[in-house]
Amino acid sequence: MPQRRSSRSMDSTKDHGASVESIFGVTEKELIETMNMAGDDQLWFGANLERLRKKYANQWVAIRRKRVIGADHDRGRLRKRLKADPERTADARILFVPETDIPRIH
Repeated sequence: MPQRRSSRSMDSTKDHGASVESIFGVTEKELIETMNMAGDDQLWFGANLERLRKKYANQWVAIRRKRVIGADHDRGRLRKRLKADPERTADARILFVPETDIPRIH
């Protein structure tokens, strides 16, 4: 029977000698908040996909805090624009808005 891993604080320095802050430049609390926001943005994207399709079909969109902050047909170009303003866009998610639903393979 496989052993379950114990849940440890992400800030544990016992095993690797490095803290979250030394690796990511933010505190553990800030990292968790950012991850939660990213999850919220992903849920918002799914809930608003039909509305997003009307304006952004076949485009990449940057979403931050449940708002579209940029869009482009070229993902690289969008990333470049986001990097130009890291204060406002550092934790943005880039997702593709398909024109129609993509069939799922089971």
